[in-house]
Amino acid sequence: MGLALRSELGARTLYPLLRRRTSDPELRSVLERLAADERDLVPRLAALIEGLGGRPRRRSFRRWLASWAIAFGTLPFGLRFALRLSQDAEAAVARWYGAYRDFFSDAGEVERARECDDFVRVKLLHAQWLETWVENSPFRRFGG
Repeated sequence: MGLALRSELGARTLYPLLRRRTSDPELRSVLERLAADERDLVPRLAALIEGLGGRPRRRSFRRWLASWAIAFGTLPFGLRFALRLSQDAEAAVARWYGAYRDFFSDAGEVERARECDDFVRVKLLHAQWLETWVENSPFRRFGG
């Protein structure tokens, strides 16, 4: 779960950065919603890890740095590049949460399984939103 938390910390940093890179008001709204979801999800995941006896990270320098590098990469590669990376990451993290959900369910930990199932739904929704923008938007650079 530590890797999932680090991924969430990176997403929490990245989405506000990408929001600043686009001039499209609809995409700004989507990225704002993604950032708000991440601000909600990180403490919930940290509480789950603490409940399991772990010590969750509060920040990750490497994820912070990677988020800034991805945001900076939108200058030569365009915003679509960052959105595609984010879409793939959201889908991967959803699969991880699905595996955690199955583990907790098999172990009889119904509440923890439900929490992970909620995380799966959030991540899949994020991946779908991002896929919509990647596949259907004409922008290439700077979101415009």
